[in-house]
Parts: sequence; structure tokens; C-alpha cells
Amino acid sequence: MDRRILTTRRNEFAPRRRGTVVCCLLSPVLGMALSGCDRNAKVVPVGERPNTVVTNWTISHGRPVSVQSESGEVTLTASFPERDSAVNETVSVLVETKVSPGFHLYGDLPSPGPFTPFSIEGSTDDQSLTIGPASIPEASDTAEGKPIHRDSLSASLPVQFSELQAANYRVTIKVQFQACNDLVCLPPESCTIELPIVVSQSTPLLER
Repeated sequence: MDRRILTTRRNEFAPRRRGTVVCCLLSPVLGMALSGCDRNAKVVPVGERPNTVVTNWTISHGRPVSVQSESGEVTLTASFPERDSAVNETVSVLVETKVSPGFHLYGDLPSPGPFTPFSIEGSTDDQSLTIGPASIPEASDTAEGKPIHRDSLSASLPVQFSELQAANYRVTIKVQFQACNDLVCLPPESCTIELPIVVSQSTPLLER
């Protein structure tokens, strides 16, 4: 037999084998039912894949707000460190209290008496904000068997947003206390702090 005839016949079959191999390799990617490939393959078009827009919210305050008691023995500072937040996530307003040397404030008293214990209460006129009870640390010392706070203490006020939108809010913080030293107790006092809170929208993120 002529060698040229054999060569021609081999070349006729070669493209068919290569075509089958290429088809099977590309079928998982293209999702096309070609000869010798999986005819049940299903591909979701890229344009039909759902995209979710995620909005980031940042909560902050313009600056810490400080007030001083009438006696000048107690200084209160409210602040809200900038942070990212989501709807219904609890965030905390920080209330720092500094007491003059030699003076103290009464802590949570076991029974009503002549002394006014240290307390914090928050409120707001905005219905989208919920303010919970303050978290006040336990008194670290005692005076005549009663718990007292000396020097300083840090308390927190939980705040929760039922909805978030770019806006300015205001939280009113009322602090009550009575400053005493070893010789005298000053009259009970009440200080009010108006803390502005700013909610801003960050750049939306696109999730696939």
C-alpha cells in the first residue's frame, strides 16, 4: 500500500479526536452540550446572579462634652468613640467621673438614707434610639460601712438604634451624686450632659 495513502487516512482521524478532548475540557466552563460531554450541565448566566448592596454606618460624636458640679468637686465627661455599627447593635456612651482629692461619692446604698448614691440615667426624644440602664462599677472602698467611689470611675450607657440613617441625634445624660469628705457632706447635686451623636453613611459595598 502506498505510504502516502496511510498518512492521509491518519490525518483525517486526528482532528476528530482533538475536537472531542477539547469539548470535554470546556464543557464545565461553557455549560454547552457537545458531543461526548455532560448534557445535564446547568450554568447560571453571570448577569442573573443576585448582588447585595451593603451599607456601612459610622457613629461618632463631634467632641467629648464635660460639665462641672456647682461645688467644683466633681467633673463629668461624656464621649462616644467613633465606630462602625449596624441596626439593633448595642453601642455604649462612656461617662467618666473625676472626684477631687479628699472627696468621695456614695455608691449603691443597700437601703434609703440621708445620702444620695451615684446614679446615671439617659434619655432621648428620638424614637429610633433606645437607651438602657447604665453600667456602673462597684464601689472600691467604704466609709462608715457604706460603699464609696474615690478619685474616678468609668460608667457606660448602652444605646441601640432601631434604624440607621445619616442624621444628628442627641442623648441627654443625667447624673446624680453627693460629694463628701471626712468632715462634711455637700448637698446632693444633679448634672446634665447633652451629648450629640452623628450617624454618617460610609461607601456602600457590593457583595456577589
